[in-house]
Amino acid sequence: MNNNHKTIDWEFVEDKLYHYRKDWNHVQSALPAMRKIVNLCEQEGATLLAHYYQLPELQYIANSAGDSLKLCLDAQKVSTPYILFCGVHFMAESASILNPDKKVLLPSLEAGCSIAEGMTPDIIQHIRKSFPEAAVLAYINTTSATKAEVDSIFTSSNAEKILNNIPNKQVILLPDPNLSENLFQKMKHKISGKEVLYYKKYDFQNKFVYLRNPKLQQDIVLPFFKGQEPKTPTGACYVHEELSASPQMIEAYRQKYNPDLVIGHFEVNPELVRGNYLSLDKIGSTTDMIRMVKDSKAKKALMLTECHQGAAIMNEVKDVEIITPCVLCKYMKKISLDNVIESLEQKKHLITVPEPTFSKAKRSIERMF
Repeated sequence: MNNNHKTIDWEFVEDKLYHYRKDWNHVQSALPAMRKIVNLCEQEGATLLAHYYQLPELQYIANSAGDSLKLCLDAQKVSTPYILFCGVHFMAESASILNPDKKVLLPSLEAGCSIAEGMTPDIIQHIRKSFPEAAVLAYINTTSATKAEVDSIFTSSNAEKILNNIPNKQVILLPDPNLSENLFQKMKHKISGKEVLYYKKYDFQNKFVYLRNPKLQQDIVLPFFKGQEPKTPTGACYVHEELSASPQMIEAYRQKYNPDLVIGHFEVNPELVRGNYLSLDKIGSTTDMIRMVKDSKAKKALMLTECHQGAAIMNEVKDVEIITPCVLCKYMKKISLDNVIESLEQKKHLITVPEPTFSKAKRSIERMF
């Protein structure tokens, strides 16, 4: 992917941005910085990768915009000296692992992730003591240190394939309990001969690690944990937790906008499905959601995910009104036009992964592919 010399139709970008922002003054103030970023990428030999939760101003000028898996795949193809990663820290780590000859820049070191912060290598080792025969699989939204301790990585798109291909009869998914529960319910009839468990939470007071058996709907308690604790009690995405916290809000959006299609991300709380606020066949990955809108004949789509994915869908689907209860990811929004410019000008912040974490994490990622 040697496309840092991307040709941009600025009139088209301006129209798209206005269509999304509905604020002409904002668009006019953003365009000079956007042009400067494109010029700097060309001058410095940088390929800009942007996650779908990034500002639309960055998505619309990126060499590639996508979800975590797509950006992993695209990072491997970059041939320019620099990868400018407009996403969060674990994504930049993955890019560095998958294309180690390139220098990966992350505009803000504060761009973390509540999912990634919900797991540590010590918790994985604690789980393995009780389940030595189990295959431990980590969601792609995890740190390189977590990736280094598991047998393989998975995404919401390829989880079924990976579970069916792994020879182990027992599989443990981590760290997002909402994603794991929704995935299990969606694919339980398609996986055979496997006992699936998942990480549920960490009890800071009692030092207990909780797993969940979704088939039996039972918790499994692993006491006496000693080691590095996670920063959050669960590995859930806080954005999708907020979206799930008020089913009444979702119902109010239904009543107000009368959408033809209601879709949500796998990371939403399973209670939305149980309460019939969201259909199980209408949840999926970030990329799945774009496909659902494209494949539908809907004129209005209510989307339960991070607000700025609406920009990604509007970029690809022209005739559908996208409605979102606009919850923004505070971590993704640590990336701004200003610090992207600063990152390119000052070559900050360079993301690397030390050995032996590098080799072990690379092995887990490659097993996913």
